[in-house]
Parts: sequence; structure tokens; C-alpha cells
Amino acid sequence: MTQRTIPFLGEKAYCPFYAVAPDSGLVVASVLTTAQELGLRVAARLVAGQAVVLEDGAEGGIVLKRQKDVEIPLPKDPAQSEEDTPSIRYRASYTRTHPLRLETGVGYETCVLHRDATMYAAPNHWGYLLRLPGSSEKQFWARFSHLWGRVTGLPARPAWVPSLWNMGLKLELIVPLQTFGCEGWRIDPRWDCPSLDSAQDRGRAAGWREVMKTIVLVKGDE
Repeated sequence: MTQRTIPFLGEKAYCPFYAVAPDSGLVVASVLTTAQELGLRVAARLVAGQAVVLEDGAEGGIVLKRQKDVEIPLPKDPAQSEEDTPSIRYRASYTRTHPLRLETGVGYETCVLHRDATMYAAPNHWGYLLRLPGSSEKQFWARFSHLWGRVTGLPARPAWVPSLWNMGLKLELIVPLQTFGCEGWRIDPRWDCPSLDSAQDRGRAAGWREVMKTIVLVKGDE
């Protein structure tokens, strides 16, 4: 398996996969080490918000660093003043796995994961959908459906899920993450998004509200 090298305090760890949101920071990183303690120290550095540099990539050094304060802009209400800038604000949270002994019996894997990439993703947060090699189509669609429902707070029939995915990608409500060794996407939680046109700041761009209206109109009770 291709891996990225993590030089750390005179020793080396390895990263078989990671995902990063380019405009905010770390979503997931897996760390392989021969010593359990080394993996814990690398993970602790990531959780604490310190940078971890990966080497050996064709792109050059990749810096992994946790997200901190997150702000998701919301559309303005016509009754709000020009100074009001509504948004969803929260502080990113992470979880770390206990070091897992590798099947070879030599070494450990420790994973640092954004909580909004888990089944416990919070409502109105960016959701992060990950797909590791070997996962089935059925598992992928089940994870997407669950995560989408968690962050948007909207219900959806199972038959609507592929349409939610396709329309979400088209409207950039679902956008790819920067990844290595896996696939990943960020899911927008907003029912309505601010207009990208500065002359229409009070307008609303298409969010999941419009997607759902379209799907219900087209598919009905399927």
C-alpha cells in the first residue's frame, strides 16, 4: 500500500489515508507506527491543533491540522440590517481511536476523526462522508443517507437517495475533499444558501429545500 511518511521526533510514522477540507482543515488521518506510544503522540498533536507534516507526496509536503472555529454563512432575512451577518458557528470536535494492532502483528494503527464524519454528526454542521477502499455500494449509500439526514434534519425516502446525491453534487451542496488513500465529500447542511451574487445578498441560492421540492415533484410517493 502506498503511504505518506510522517517524520516525528527523530522517528517515522506512516499515513495510509487522510482527508482534508481545503478551506478548513483535517477530517480524518490514519497513523501507522511500530510503537503504540508514537501513534498516540502523533494523534495527540493533531487533536491539540498542532501541525503534522506528511512527506513523500508528489504534491510536496502536506500539512494536516485540525479545524477550529467553523462559520457557515446563512441567507439574510429582508428585515435584517446590512450589518447583520447570520451564520452557524461552532468549534470543530475530534475523536481518536485506541491503537489497533495490525493484522501482521507488527505495529499499530491510530485514527483521528472529525466527529461530524461519524454517525453522531451534529445537526447544522458540515457533514463529512468518507469512503475507504473495499466498502460496498450498499454501505456507502446507507452512510450517505444517515449523514445527510443528521446534518440537514430532513427526512428522505430510500428511493430518493441517488437523486439527493446527484443534485447535491450538481449544486455543490456536496463537494469533494482533498484525499489520499480514500474518498471523501463535504455535505452542506443548509436548507437555503446565501446568493453568490453580491448584488443579491438578501436573496437565497438553491439549498436542500429546493432539492427536496424538485424530488417530491418528480418522484412523488415513490
